[in-house]
Amino acid sequence: MPVILHPKDYGLWPAPEIKAPAFLKPLLQPYPSEEMMVIPVNPKVNRATYEAPDCIEVVSVNED
Repeated sequence: MPVILHPKDYGLWPAPEIKAPAFLKPLLQPYPSEEMMVIPVNPKVNRATYEAPDCIEVVSVNED
């Protein structure tokens, strides 16, 4: 699972000068779902070899 940090913690991760795991462990908490947003993107995002700006363009979703 990737780590999702609060903006206030961006400077701490990864900070090479921090050697104590106990200092970073509190950052490994589930990110509040109410602060997340779901945005549909192109399926090309799933191809590791595909790198183009259209990967992250918002796409419409047909909800039938």
